[in-house]
Amino acid sequence: MTKTETPPVAAPSGPAAPPAALAALTGLVSALIAAAAGSWLARPETYPDHLRPDAETGSQFNLVDPTAASWSLLAVAFGGVLLSLAIARATRASRAACVAAAILGGVHLLAFTDLTLLVTMGYATAILGPPALLLYLGAAAVRSPALRWVVAGLVAAAVTVAFALGADGAAAEEFWRGLGSGLRRAGVGMILNLVAFGGGVAWALLALRLSGLRWWGDRPASTRYVAPRRDWGWWVTLLAALGPAPYAAIRMTWLTPWPAFTNGGDLDAEPGMRVFGICLGLAAVGAIVLTLGLLARWGTVYPQWMPGKGGRPVSPGWPALTAIGAGLAITVAGRATVQMGLVGEEAEMPVVEILVLMPFPIWGPLLVAAGVAYHLRRHPAQSAAAALAPASVSG
Repeated sequence: MTKTETPPVAAPSGPAAPPAALAALTGLVSALIAAAAGSWLARPETYPDHLRPDAETGSQFNLVDPTAASWSLLAVAFGGVLLSLAIARATRASRAACVAAAILGGVHLLAFTDLTLLVTMGYATAILGPPALLLYLGAAAVRSPALRWVVAGLVAAAVTVAFALGADGAAAEEFWRGLGSGLRRAGVGMILNLVAFGGGVAWALLALRLSGLRWWGDRPASTRYVAPRRDWGWWVTLLAALGPAPYAAIRMTWLTPWPAFTNGGDLDAEPGMRVFGICLGLAAVGAIVLTLGLLARWGTVYPQWMPGKGGRPVSPGWPALTAIGAGLAITVAGRATVQMGLVGEEAEMPVVEILVLMPFPIWGPLLVAAGVAYHLRRHPAQSAAAALAPASVSG
């Protein structure tokens, strides 16, 4: 018996109501940034190391004096607090507020963040991803006997590779000690980048809501898989999947005696670092697979072997938002990477070579477009035009 889908409905029209929750969130982020900038002005010795002119993080604040940077942050954050309060108290959206929110979103994403953001996300994926995947596959193997052999093979392969590379208990202990020391040094930069990125996304969403664009949650999603046509969405998704391929290939050479872009002797002396580099490469491979999932059947309907989810439709929201959010973070990293290649002290490496190995400025926008294409593909085409039509906004 074929399940009938709910017919699509057009998005409601009319003035966009100012979203109080998003306004409160943007106001909170601006208040936190203002407090941080104020403390740096009061106590200059607390100014973060990754923002100083001698740092190599690709931050815009590496280019200016710490005092000027702190005052700039304070001014923008104070303006954000005032705008958030004005939006929360307004009864109707205005174009001026929409434009101001969009500008603040761009400033947070492109000026207040740097390469530390992507490093944080990449390291978190490399550290947490492999054990989380094995645990999940282990739980799934309870339902699928075939998966038990897959899990056993993966565990055996991981142990074999680790011992073959010399990663014994002492190396693991040294690696975790070094990682903890690095996190303590970079902790402030990681937190600031996550706060600024979250604030930028919140301001961007607020601008979309104020503009009247309602392309999310206003019409039901398709729950059955339809093979994608070879349209623009199909092509940008394939190209986005190729984005992390050069980095993955480089890291996979660390499995061989001829590691690329590093000294094999140094890795032999620190086998824990070699294993971590391979984990970063596996994270890049995972990014390729997940991007291709935006086109695959399992990106619409969960496979039967998945515990608690098998056979159920995938919610269209989280794959699209994950791709768009990751694409924004990668785009931010692209700006930082180009800046470091042009004005950094280590600028002898050509920018073209950097972009070939880490094509962040191209990969990021392509991944954002792939997320948008997935969202539109999961919704009936006949309602897309109505849902993307802006509602009237007061001047």
